[in-house]
Amino acid sequence: MKKILIIIGSCLVACGIIVSVVLICKGRKNNDDVETRIAQIVKIEGTVSVNEKAAYKNEKLAANDIITSSKNSVCYIQIDNDKVVKILESSIVSIKELKNNTLAIHLEEGSLYFNVENKLASDESMYFETENTTMSIRGTTGYILTLNDEVEVIIPEGTVTGTIDGKSFDATSGVKFVIDEENKIVNNISIGLNDLPEVIKEEIVKN
Repeated sequence: MKKILIIIGSCLVACGIIVSVVLICKGRKNNDDVETRIAQIVKIEGTVSVNEKAAYKNEKLAANDIITSSKNSVCYIQIDNDKVVKILESSIVSIKELKNNTLAIHLEEGSLYFNVENKLASDESMYFETENTTMSIRGTTGYILTLNDEVEVIIPEGTVTGTIDGKSFDATSGVKFVIDEENKIVNNISIGLNDLPEVIKEEIVKN
């Protein structure tokens, strides 16, 4: 049975889960089938492609686009004006939905960093979803890495109110955990700024 992890703010987990991330942002109500939410590439370092063609700055993204970053390459995607997803090196991300104020992003492999600057409005929701898991946030920063059959998740900032399989929980910021190949949460620890990977630390310091 599919396990649902809903997170508002930052993150902590108490139940088993898996890999391959999807970010779903549902915004203010609008007409069905109308692409109203804007997602575009705002920065590229190294070699990045969209649908196997060279990506370029300010390129607008659409549903079914596949973004691929090569080694030592990164790509920044801006959603609206206050949400950024940084696709890190050697990663593949596809946009599954971009209509009716819904954005669904699937992390096929590699890693990404996200920053939601403002708390979402009451009629908005944002989810990070794996094949068997959904994580919902209201505004925070985070990092997700897929590695073999495991997923590492780090939430350096924000606070959490959420549910797992209908059971609620609360957590403070500064959480790191791993979802192992058996869909269990392991190595659930608290971390500080100095413990963060450089790819996260440089973004937090910059902001």
